[in-house]
Parts: sequence; C-alpha cells; structure tokens
Amino acid sequence: MGLSSSLSIIQGRFRIAKENPLLWYSLLLAAGTVTAIWYWPAPVTDSNPSDFRIRLWGMVLQLIGAYTVWHDLTESARKFGKTSLLANTIEWAKRLIFGHGHALGGVCATTDNVCFGGRATSRRPQPPDGSPLESRIETLEYNLSKVDEELSQALRQITDTKTKLKEQIKEESKKREEAHKEIQKDLHEAIVGNYATLVFGAFWVAIGILVSALAPEIAKAVAGQWALISRTI
Repeated sequence: MGLSSSLSIIQGRFRIAKENPLLWYSLLLAAGTVTAIWYWPAPVTDSNPSDFRIRLWGMVLQLIGAYTVWHDLTESARKFGKTSLLANTIEWAKRLIFGHGHALGGVCATTDNVCFGGRATSRRPQPPDGSPLESRIETLEYNLSKVDEELSQALRQITDTKTKLKEQIKEESKKREEAHKEIQKDLHEAIVGNYATLVFGAFWVAIGILVSALAPEIAKAVAGQWALISRTI
C-alpha cells in the first residue's frame, strides 16, 4: 500500500469522524471529568479532602450542557424569524420605559396582471342613402373583412394570454412547491434535526449535577477514605 493510498484512507476516516462531532466532544468532556477527579487530587484539609475542584468541574459541565441547549433552541427560533430572548427583553424594556407601541407596517402585494388592449377599428362608414348597390356591397365586404381580421387578432391575443397564464401558473406552482419543501425542511430540522444536540446538552447537565451532588463522596473515594463514605450511607 503506497503513501497516497494511506493518506486517502486517513482522509476518508477523518471525513467520517467529522460527521459526529458531538461524540468527540463527549469523549473530551469524559476525559476531562476523569482527569479532574483522578489525576487532579484535591488537597486534604483537617483530615477531609476538599471537594471544591470536583464541584467546580461539575458546575462547568452544567454550564456547557445548558449553553448547548440554549444555543440550539435560539438557532431554531431564529430560523422562524424569532429574535433572541435578550433582544425581546430589551425591546420590551424600551416599550415599557418610553411607551412606544408596536410599529405596524403596511404590506403591499403585487401581482402580474394580463391585460387585453383595445384596438382601434378602421371600418368604412355606411354609404349614404341612395348610393349604388355595388358601393354598399363593397363597404359591407370591407367591414366584414375587418371584423374577421379583428376576430383573428383577438383569438391570437387570447391564445398568447392563455400561454402566458399557463407559464405564470407553472412558475408560481414551482415557487410554491420549493417554498413548501423549504418549510418542511425547516420544520424537520426544528423538531428532530437538533435532537442529538439537545440530548448532548441534557446529558452533560445531568452528569454535572451528579458530579456536584456527589463531590464530597467522590473526593473521599479518590483520597481512599472509603470508611468515611460507608459511615454516611
């Protein structure tokens, strides 16, 4: 196996590993927890080991988990046009102090209209009474030809308008379908897309609570004072 093949395999594994960053973050936090408990022993004061470092690390885990959940929920809300809680609070405080109400802006919608334009006629006037029959027939034939021409133009205009309307309807349907798919995608991401992130945050909040709550016992266990732990159980 050549060097290029080995590099390709490593790059492929690295791309796969990047698909699940939360797992690596969890392993990093787990390593930090083990380090904080076993490889960073707390000083012993008055025959009892201090649990401050363990409680501090537990608080750090809780803050990391809480921030993860908060950041994920904020990003989901921003996708639907919602501002952050801090921005809402500032806006509410401004309205409370200065008395400004909500500004309602007008919404103007535009649509593409298809209009039928009128056409000026160029028909001949009827001959006066007493005109020869040939003149009347000629005028009538001319006017009929103009009527037929105008009808043909109207039919062509109707056909063109029908084609334009079909194209507009097709284009509008395509836009609405794309918007519908985008909304479905946003809803899916908002509902289940962030599930792993929320589980990650909630898990480390729970671990942080347990570490903080059991900090005295953990410190005693690390110091080898199992007898003191058994007495408190």
